[in-house]
Amino acid sequence: MLSVARVPIVIDGYGKGNRFVGNFSTYPLDWTGEEAVVFGMLPKVLDPINHLVPPDF
Repeated sequence: MLSVARVPIVIDGYGKGNRFVGNFSTYPLDWTGEEAVVFGMLPKVLDPINHLVPPDF
């Protein structure tokens, strides 16, 4: 998926991981102010149901 998104990565081999090539950076998210506020509120919204959410979420 990263290659499709044109993220310059190198796969070092099975079990060795991946790494970025050069000084890679992404463009800022194109969110509205309202979308950014809602995303920032996500931890508080999830807190009451935290026991139902998988640990790696």
